[in-house]
Amino acid sequence: MAIQNVPLIAFNRGLVSKGGLARIDLKRTALAAEIQTNWMSRVLGGMMVRPGLGFLGDSRADAQAFHIPFVFNLSDKALVELTDQHMRVWINGSLVTRVAVATQTVNGTFPANINNWTDLDEQPSAVSSWVAPNDMQLLGDGFNASIREQQVVVAGADLNKEHAIRIVVARGPVVFQVGSASGLEDYITKTTLGTGTHSLALTPTGNFWIRVKSSLDYPVKISNITIEAAGAMDLPTPWVAADLELVRFDISGDIIFVACGSSTGAAAYQQRTIERRGTRSWSVVLYEPEDGPFLTENLTTTVVQVSDLFGSVVINANKPIFKATQVGMLFRVTSSARSVVKVIACGLNVFTDPLRVIGVGTDRDVTVDVQNVTASGGTTVVLERSADGIANWTNVATYVLDQIGLNFNDGLDNEIWFYRLRTTVYVGARSTTLDLIGKLEPITGVVRVLAFGSATSVTGVVIKHLGDNGDTALWSEGAWSPFRGYPSAGVLHGGRMWWAGKGKEWGSISDGYFSFDDTVEGDSGTIARSIGSGPVDNIQWMLSLQRLLMGGELAEFQMITSNLDEPITPTNFDIRPPSTQGSDPVQAVKADTMGFFVRQGGKRLYQLAFDANANDFSSSDASAIVPDLFEDPDDDSLDLTIVRVAVQRKPDTRIHCVRADGKVAVLIFDHVENVACWVLVETDGLIEDAAVLPGSGEDEVYYSVKRTINGATKRFLERWAREMECINATVSKLGDAFIVYHGAPITHVPVAHLEGKQVVVWADGADVGYDASDALIYTVTGGFIDLAVAASDIVVGLPYNADWKGTKMAYAAMLGTALAQMKKIGGLALIARHLHARGLKYGMDFDNLDSLPQMEDGVAVDPDFVWSDYDKVSFEFDGDFESDARICLRGMAPRSAQLLGIVPTVETNEKI
Repeated sequence: MAIQNVPLIAFNRGLVSKGGLARIDLKRTALAAEIQTNWMSRVLGGMMVRPGLGFLGDSRADAQAFHIPFVFNLSDKALVELTDQHMRVWINGSLVTRVAVATQTVNGTFPANINNWTDLDEQPSAVSSWVAPNDMQLLGDGFNASIREQQVVVAGADLNKEHAIRIVVARGPVVFQVGSASGLEDYITKTTLGTGTHSLALTPTGNFWIRVKSSLDYPVKISNITIEAAGAMDLPTPWVAADLELVRFDISGDIIFVACGSSTGAAAYQQRTIERRGTRSWSVVLYEPEDGPFLTENLTTTVVQVSDLFGSVVINANKPIFKATQVGMLFRVTSSARSVVKVIACGLNVFTDPLRVIGVGTDRDVTVDVQNVTASGGTTVVLERSADGIANWTNVATYVLDQIGLNFNDGLDNEIWFYRLRTTVYVGARSTTLDLIGKLEPITGVVRVLAFGSATSVTGVVIKHLGDNGDTALWSEGAWSPFRGYPSAGVLHGGRMWWAGKGKEWGSISDGYFSFDDTVEGDSGTIARSIGSGPVDNIQWMLSLQRLLMGGELAEFQMITSNLDEPITPTNFDIRPPSTQGSDPVQAVKADTMGFFVRQGGKRLYQLAFDANANDFSSSDASAIVPDLFEDPDDDSLDLTIVRVAVQRKPDTRIHCVRADGKVAVLIFDHVENVACWVLVETDGLIEDAAVLPGSGEDEVYYSVKRTINGATKRFLERWAREMECINATVSKLGDAFIVYHGAPITHVPVAHLEGKQVVVWADGADVGYDASDALIYTVTGGFIDLAVAASDIVVGLPYNADWKGTKMAYAAMLGTALAQMKKIGGLALIARHLHARGLKYGMDFDNLDSLPQMEDGVAVDPDFVWSDYDKVSFEFDGDFESDARICLRGMAPRSAQLLGIVPTVETNEKI
């Protein structure tokens, strides 16, 4: 027989699967746990009863929600809630909510006309008009703007109250501003609104003027300009509930770029941007680049003809090439016979598009047409030249009379220059037609298809002016459309916006997240490449680490350059698979230079890290020691797969893996200290989503929890309490879905969201929710509980236990090992902090637990006393001799317990 005091001083080993319980040869396993639920470990080694979950509110219509953490900086952040085709925003734990105001626009949905909107169209070319109900159309001419404005009368009771204007742009972009007088923008600075729905907040001190404007020479459309009704801001989105788990996003400044695949195998959704124009002003907008990306140029004999060079047009083809599912796509057309730049407008500083001139001799001839110019004392037009077609224009010729067919040749053989015509003096109200006609360089225009007519005809608007309207075989289709599909994932990396899906990836031009102009030359040009290895139709995620990484269904991919520190350019990159695990459709996350993704099947969490010796990324199983955590070997009917992953960085790095059964497996991770500790979090309900926002001391961890309340299904957004709020002070936030009351002493405590539930109560520094036998006292009835004694600082929430069961004890052995030998635990010593006198129970199993000693140092312990530090001699552990003696510990909310170490006394009775 032998006796040994065993120091178990590291609770940062976490769970080990049942299949590894006998591996007492590994120190890691010997210090691990078979059960560790609701105990949160720290990298340093201790563990505490996990913080409670504070109730913030219900999801919209109690529907399943997916949350996007929006971070502008540490103090400027929000949580974007997505439910079935709806979006709301939480800031500092509260929904962005509109107050009730009597103020309203007049004729804001344009049911029969736009008469109440003042016509400020710039003459003679710009025209605003009513087309149909919910359809105000603005049409400029490229320079002169179509403008409508309305003075909104603010009721006296509404002064200095926040108002919000809802603007629905059916076809953008539209310029929008709000001011305290006509033409001013002191309430909402002039901003461009894309196609989508916008809710913009202002606080007027008097009447205000709303102005919408467009100078584009194709029609834009607005369907609604109204004042928001009272209630939570709610913007429509396209993503249905079944597809929310496929939402992928990245953030740049005030813009969230969003891609989303389809769970049904249908085409992915067109990308969106979620845009913030102020703390309480948000938009959901179509992501609509105007210059690409495009597929390979047509190689057939099919020719197309566009009815005009700008504005609304019809595209006709000599063969059937169009489909109804191509509506919304871009269509690029290059002139085949000659090059023409043409603008019809009037006014000062009206100019044509630039004309690129190349070649030698007469090939450099430019024909100038200046028509309908006032003859005497009249309009002056200059021909200007620029090296890049963007800036530094210089005057090379002047025209003051109607002149047609004038020839200009710069004599600059083999040089590339750009030319344009510009009005420098304008007299009269007649239109001016300016034409430039070149010889060699074709002009390429872009049309956005808006409506399907037939297989040989579609209508659209010209986004970039065309060169002529003759037949041409030089055309190409946009890479994205309902017919071709849209990317399923996106990420910002190396100064570009990257999208991937359908076996390809696309990178924007450098620092131009909305541009895919393939005429941009050099290293900053756009990138389009087929992934081209294995089944790559579905890209499950993209991640920006030292390299750009992507998760495919059967492999992970990286974009490599000739040197790790070199940027990706159109000519310096390759795509290779550093891992062939295959990825599940769950967003990957990153922590510093490492990435974490869910392996195909959802039953393993893998780590991607860069190996400097191999100069390559490699993957490893971060869940190797806990395979049972995501796949029960005894019951394959249980779905324990990972459905969501979120990363927390403070106070430690924690990877929250939401399981399909509503529990969360948390990996506490520290690469330097070699800590990889798994614990389990559960609550009275099903956790469906996790999201994290950064905090100054501790990050803000949010769970979306499905609970059954009084027989009804409710979905709550709940936020982890900070650890320092859970040490049993005056206010102790240990309880789930908890609320906090602080004020005058009360007994009648409102807890309406937990109707019918038994609850724990912490009031004025004491646990008052349990009786002497640890039975719950209070049940929420009629939305309240009634305390026996009034209190002024109260926390009420759902109860939960924290259970820990150690691995097999293999100590005090004289014959080599204590495994399979009779042993018992006769005593137990604790080293703890913030330990409530009734905050810990212990025993051989969870059905037979004892409370902490009620006498310490010969003095009775107050049942509500909290030990700031607890380091006492061993007390009796009521154990029996058995071959598999274990230690079980249980903490109970709302009582705190932070364990730093335990020392069991193990006695063996070995047999030869």
